[in-house]
Amino acid sequence: MLRAIPCSRLLCLVFLASFYVSALSGPTASAADPYLDVVISELMYNPPGTVSVGDEDVENEYVELTNRGLQTVDLGGWKIGDGIRYTFLGGTMIAPGARLVIAKVPTSAQTQYGITGVLGPYDGQLDNDGERIELRNADDGLVCEVEYNDEAPWPTGGDDDGRSIELTDLSKNGNVGRFWMPSSRIQGSPGTANSPGNPPMTVVINEFMANPAGSGDWI
Repeated sequence: MLRAIPCSRLLCLVFLASFYVSALSGPTASAADPYLDVVISELMYNPPGTVSVGDEDVENEYVELTNRGLQTVDLGGWKIGDGIRYTFLGGTMIAPGARLVIAKVPTSAQTQYGITGVLGPYDGQLDNDGERIELRNADDGLVCEVEYNDEAPWPTGGDDDGRSIELTDLSKNGNVGRFWMPSSRIQGSPGTANSPGNPPMTVVINEFMANPAGSGDWI
């Protein structure tokens, strides 16, 4: 016999399911809050062949932002903070679908990666072992944050092999390690679309011995 679920318990289950989905997808932007559509989409925290400061390679580090929304966003007065520090100048705009690269040494990054319009420099450096990077708007409201690491579930391919780490799906919460992957190209993809996600591997059983002459079955 089926038992009815009390309304209070049903509402609780719906709330918990909604909370879990929201945690994975991150904040949802609206027409009133288009700034939530600006996300940290790529990090080059341990680039190859660069000038070292202590134990950190810093010259060609970069952070990439992407506007995943439908409105142009004015970044004037916005800040990247915590691990590194950078304040966007007034009039800095990011159009829908556009990407901005902020580098430790902009002139070096432009030469290294063959791109233009790189912003910076920022103060500090990206920690090779991982740290927290946050993006705040001009009112100091938290827009997004990424606390990356060089250990699983974060991709380890971005640590000292010349690759960046990229957010695989811009609609996902960038603070969840499994939504990131190493760039498919050495030096990453600053200012351009991220690497396509790798399709899941297909495993098939192509042969089995159900009744062998000896002892033991095998696949």
